[in-house]
Amino acid sequence: TYVRRTRLDGPVANDVQVVELDTIGELLDLMPLARAVYVGGTLRDIGGHTVLEPAACGKPVSFGPDTSKIAGQAEVLLQA
Repeated sequence: TYVRRTRLDGPVANDVQVVELDTIGELLDLMPLARAVYVGGTLRDIGGHTVLEPAACGKPVSFGPDTSKIAGQAEVLLQA
């Protein structure tokens, strides 16, 4: 099951498997709770969002095809 962050009224329910962070400024606070991270800013033609923050927190990272603004970061992860 999944929920968007802006639709949460309180703590995440135990049966929720995915939380979509559709807010700004909460990523690093919630990163310790993640088992894996998908960087959604790489799905559309916006150039991507950083993929190094979740990697630096020791989380497995997946990302989409648009990494035009973060090409170096994406290459570092792909080579690792």
